[in-house]
Amino acid sequence: MGRPKKFNRSDVLEKALPLFWKQGYANTGLHDLEKATRVNKSGLYSEFKDKEDLFLASLRYYYETRRGRLLLSAEPLGWGNIENF
Repeated sequence: MGRPKKFNRSDVLEKALPLFWKQGYANTGLHDLEKATRVNKSGLYSEFKDKEDLFLASLRYYYETRRGRLLLSAEPLGWGNIENF
């Protein structure tokens, strides 16, 4: 049995999200994520499969907890909604 984790998934997503927004997916490295979330590499990999999984989880978190749902469902529906998201 592994050690209990010392972080909250939602907290990690809250801290990773602005980093992805600011730097973009391609320019955000694991070191940046460790620094922003204050969770080491092994902790991140125990919670998320890889950087892409963390990025997608961040987008889902934004959609579920913030204005993401409103942005994507605004009329008229279309590509503009995705750009706004």
